[in-house]
Amino acid sequence: MIRTPSSAVAPGWSRRKFLGTLGAAPWLLSARLHAATGTPAQPECAFLVITDTHFFASSEKPGLLDPRSDTITRQLVATLNRLPGSALPAAVGGGAVLAPKGALVLGDLINDGDKSGGSFPEQQATEWQAFTARLGLTGAEGELKFPLYELHGNHDGPAGKGVALDGIRERNKRRLGVVAVSESGLHYAWQWGGVHFLNLGLVVAPGSGATGRRRYHPLGSLDFLTGYLRDKVGRSGQPVIVAHHLDLARHLTREAWQRIPHGAEWDPEEIIKYYDILEPYNVLGVFYGHTHNRNFCRWQRDVSGPGERGVPVFNFKHASHYLDKHGAAYYCELAAGRLVVRELVTRDRWLTSEWTPQVWMVCGTRA
Repeated sequence: MIRTPSSAVAPGWSRRKFLGTLGAAPWLLSARLHAATGTPAQPECAFLVITDTHFFASSEKPGLLDPRSDTITRQLVATLNRLPGSALPAAVGGGAVLAPKGALVLGDLINDGDKSGGSFPEQQATEWQAFTARLGLTGAEGELKFPLYELHGNHDGPAGKGVALDGIRERNKRRLGVVAVSESGLHYAWQWGGVHFLNLGLVVAPGSGATGRRRYHPLGSLDFLTGYLRDKVGRSGQPVIVAHHLDLARHLTREAWQRIPHGAEWDPEEIIKYYDILEPYNVLGVFYGHTHNRNFCRWQRDVSGPGERGVPVFNFKHASHYLDKHGAAYYCELAAGRLVVRELVTRDRWLTSEWTPQVWMVCGTRA
């Protein structure tokens, strides 16, 4: 059951509670990024975004998916499958939901890929099998009726290995529409509606392993991004959407700079390198999850916050954490070089859902 928007708004973003003041106020209207107030141009194609599905098998029954995880992920998929053709409320622009080209999943696909010993190997195998059976790959094998484009997060394999990462590598050989794959076999790119999409895994950084300043393994993600943008996008001005798991904003604060070199999640200097690679291109959005909350802002090299200038950043709320009745999924449209994002939320493990009243529209950094 999908309801029209209520007055309730999804909470502001934080890993647990961070920059709440940014999430509390709507973005200012601007020529490039704003809460849309009218009907957008006729969309050319649509796609879905979810993150942090956290398929979970407990140590008590490692061969079975936990009932809470089974329920919320099953009902999430059923909700997504019902979306095409359903009506969008007037408050978010009206019209009907298009059949999505596919769905992005922004990491933490399973819950226990970051753990070892005991029953964890069996739990990981159970969780990954449930993820692939429920969400499928091409829209024909699993319960979800759309192609899938997942990447890995810290709960899937922070040290660059694990059943989920092996699975993604194998799935990339059969994934629909892939036009480039990284040397690691893990990161990949495809195109929809004239837009280049890149999935870059857990963290975007140079090299392949951990460092004294950053404990996660990027597996060549920044190198893949750099080469793809140079060779496939160049000076064309074609729009780009980049996705990864780890969030940007918390790693650009004064506290984040003070934490290094202490094995932080992300080195702020690497984030600035990442920005410098992206800045010359027409970026419609940087997508990520990890924080379990939603907030959208602008990224200006070493700072982020509300405003009109900088790279558009979308931090998405988790879709189906087994410990939480709440979740969100995002319906995105591409139209005339613009990205339009709407949010669908649940408060009862996807038994029912409703559209929040916000609509975000991006015309790109070179519009």
